[in-house]
This record gives sequence, structure tokens and C-alpha cells, in this order.
Amino acid sequence: MKSGMTAVMFSSGPVIMLLAALWAWQAAPRLTVDALRPDVLSWSMRLAAVAVAASAQACIVLFVCRRVYRPGLFDRVLQLSAVLVVAVSLVAAAALALAGQ
Repeated sequence: MKSGMTAVMFSSGPVIMLLAALWAWQAAPRLTVDALRPDVLSWSMRLAAVAVAASAQACIVLFVCRRVYRPGLFDRVLQLSAVLVVAVSLVAAAALALAGQ
């Protein structure tokens, strides 16, 4: 019971992060209308949304799956891939944000 309650509590944060990432992806063109290069800034915002979604996935694997299932190699590989996606998308988002200014 305690493990299930902990999983529910720790899974609500990543769900909110995923909802924010989906909203940012969808709202990117509307939020970058006044920029000099709105298409570039829109893709920058979308890459930041991908970074938020990947970090939410890493949090789900770290907090929820390890509480419910036995940790193994697959969990580590999934976390490492999520961290790499976060790193690459944040660097690309920063580069596009600078290019779109």
C-alpha cells in the first residue's frame, strides 16, 4: 500500500511535466509571432518541450518503475537515453533561440 501511494505521488509531477511539454509544443507558433524569425524560435520552443518530456520520462523510470519493478539494465539504458535526449535537445534549443533573435 505504501509503495503504491509513493508511486502515485511521484508520478503526478512527471505527468504535469508531460502536459506542459505538450502545451508548449502546440502553443509554440502562437507564442513566437512577434519575433524576427518566428519559425526558428518556434522550433527552439518545441525542442525545449522535447527536453521537458524526456526529463519527465526519466523521472517516471527513476521514481515509479524502480518502486514497482526490480531495477535492471533496461532501466539504466532507458534513463541514459532520456538524459542524452534532454542534453541534445537543450543544446539545440539554445542554439536555435540564439539564431532566432
